Amino acid sequence: MGLFVKNVILSVLAGATLASCSAAPGGSSYSRMPTDADMVAFSAVVDRIEPVGERWCRRMARVANCDFQVFIAPDAGRYANAFQTLNDDGAPEVIFTPGMVTLAQNADEQAFVLAHEMAHHILNHIGRAAAAAEEQGDDYASRAGQSGVPQDERVARSVGKILAVNSYAEEFELEADVLGAQIAEAAGFDALIGAQFFNRIPEPGDDFLGTHPPNDQRYAAVVAVVN
Repeated sequence: MGLFVKNVILSVLAGATLASCSAAPGGSSYSRMPTDADMVAFSAVVDRIEPVGERWCRRMARVANCDFQVFIAPDAGRYANAFQTLNDDGAPEVIFTPGMVTLAQNADEQAFVLAHEMAHHILNHIGRAAAAAEEQGDDYASRAGQSGVPQDERVARSVGKILAVNSYAEEFELEADVLGAQIAEAAGFDALIGAQFFNRIPEPGDDFLGTHPPNDQRYAAVVAVVN
């Protein structure tokens, strides 16, 4: 277990593999910078959520490494976001920006966001997305070569990978919402209060390459699993 937030080590390891997740979709959410008291309160949330998530991770046994580390990314400032990555050794990391610490207005919201990001790793979303991307990329490249129309195989493979990842993105978000709610509840937090977070973040919109379900759909998924 690596609780880097408690000591406020403000660094993010380079070269990490980034999960296709953003707790504040659209990148348009900003909040105030956290105070020392905010960081102490957030550390207490991490202390409760992290061991529960790690136990859940080991019990589900979909990934080999369940030793989570939580970081704050100071350079992001008031920008509010959270995401899950793998470092070069394959260890899971959850990154919060300072703005996300305060955008989540209470411990239940912070716990839900943290558990949601941990759930992405527990459910092996990075690995599943990578496998789908490779398969779809190969398929697009093959079809491009058979069409009789001169095309760049590398471009076709890239397009296939993008479409494959996006086709799973909304499903992954809902899966992480459900498991995140269960982890938060198991750690003694109220996931329904935590999921009120969806009432305050921007709607993801209906962009062609959008990666998040509508906020009301995400809240409904949490209600369904908790009730």
